[in-house]
Amino acid sequence: MKLEEVNKRTKEAVDFLVAALESGHSEVLTAYLGAMAKFHTYSFGNIMLIARQKPDATNVAGLRTWNSLAASLSGEKKESSFSPRLVGDEARRIQQRTNEG
Repeated sequence: MKLEEVNKRTKEAVDFLVAALESGHSEVLTAYLGAMAKFHTYSFGNIMLIARQKPDATNVAGLRTWNSLAASLSGEKKESSFSPRLVGDEARRIQQRTNEG
């Protein structure tokens, strides 16, 4: 997904949250906060995308993980998220955490 599309979808998710709150639907905020608690290692933008696309998501995986699970997940829909490229020590730390969990 291109950066422009990510920005557009994230803005739409934020606008949806604001509109819901303005109309008195605080359960939408509760759902977003639940997603933030569940996926606390992800960026704000990714959490907004996850919560808007699949509010009941329980697991999130990167493209490589999805591809490695492709045979056992036939019929599952892959949702979009933004994944910045990391280099150096930060990339190694994230890769190590991914391999541990």
